[in-house]
Amino acid sequence: MQSELGEKWDELPESLRARWVRALVDLRVARLLAYRAVSLQDDPSAGAAASAARIATTTCDQQVAELLFDVLGPVALDSGASSALHGAIEDHWRYAQAATVASGTIEVQRMLVARDALGEHR
Repeated sequence: MQSELGEKWDELPESLRARWVRALVDLRVARLLAYRAVSLQDDPSAGAAASAARIATTTCDQQVAELLFDVLGPVALDSGASSALHGAIEDHWRYAQAATVASGTIEVQRMLVARDALGEHR
């Protein structure tokens, strides 16, 4: 994002730049959780690892989509070849909202992680 914005990056409020850094950290955590879930795929008791990865990736996806809207403002809603990133931001935001349901709702995933943490395997 910093390279795409160029000099405008320095003009962003500190709060937006801090949110961007936080999003980068969360993305790396989500990636590591996904790698862990894949490495445990043959373990039948590793369901909580997959749920944790789904929670992390879904919330990170939504966080980044909202941050892009806040950084770019109304331009983020433009679509088509002449728009910023060819309308990918608005498309990403719509996908991120739907991913909550498609991933089995975050609440259900959290319940699965909590059950595992409490030792209530079913």
